Amino acid sequence: MKRILATTALTLLLSTSAMADDHMSTFKTYDEHNVTDIYASDFIGMRVYSAQNDYDALDENATVDAGAETEWDDIGEVNDIVLNRDGSVKAVILGVGGFLGVGEKDVSVDMSSIKMVNEKGDDGDFFLVVNANKQSLTDAPTFERMMDNAKAEMNAAGTKAKKYADGAAKDLSKTMHDAKDGIVKTAKDAKEGMVKTMNETQRQIFGVPSIEREGWKSVEPSELTTDDLTGARIYSVKDEDIGEIDKLLVNNDGKIEKAVLDIGGFLGIGEHRIAVTMDELKIMRDNNGSDVRVYIDATQKELEKQPEYTGS
Repeated sequence: MKRILATTALTLLLSTSAMADDHMSTFKTYDEHNVTDIYASDFIGMRVYSAQNDYDALDENATVDAGAETEWDDIGEVNDIVLNRDGSVKAVILGVGGFLGVGEKDVSVDMSSIKMVNEKGDDGDFFLVVNANKQSLTDAPTFERMMDNAKAEMNAAGTKAKKYADGAAKDLSKTMHDAKDGIVKTAKDAKEGMVKTMNETQRQIFGVPSIEREGWKSVEPSELTTDDLTGARIYSVKDEDIGEIDKLLVNNDGKIEKAVLDIGGFLGIGEHRIAVTMDELKIMRDNNGSDVRVYIDATQKELEKQPEYTGS
């Protein structure tokens, strides 16, 4: 056994070295610094100005005199940057309103809405301008980070659980000092509460959705592998991406019995896990066979109200 392991390790070492050499041959580094390069650490925190009167006349070659920003309205600052998976800038989060950071709100704007205007005589210095006034941005919808929402929900759940536990402890202490009739009544109430809880946790069963997509066809689970389905995105009938298949539950006959869905959340935080039967899902694959989508006849909110799956 030791000889087999040693041989396997040597084979892996040689193959890994070959792969590393091959990958390094295509890996690129950036060694030169240009005066027009912009660091994210410098970009975040920059002030943003309203230049509605001058906006259309400003382009990438435009320059303004030092101090020109005093003619514009200071409407906020760059708080963060949202990137796409390909590395491109998806949106810029501006902090607007408030005073000295108090009462400020985050607003998400497209990067194309922001222009960089160079300061005359200094290629490394520039100003950020937008074609909007402070009031219009203050009235815009607040950008809510999914992480913040998940944290708020977890805090609220913790507070509710503590309140429930404190109340239960108080009730238990009182019950222990009550007479026999009080104990019997408490037991009766507990039984009725348990029955009610069991009734409430009976999961709603959804019908298979009726949906057609051009270039896609409906397939049965038996036509796919577990790798095809595990990680597949879940969509509502309105084509909203609401989660993914976390794993599949197989019965003793090897047949897929249920799918465990991760609903909502962000980067694995705040997800609501539920188990549904395969009969509630409609699986579709594109005609090229390269992509799989799974549909369910429910909204994200409806699924998040279903009982949590607590299996391993």
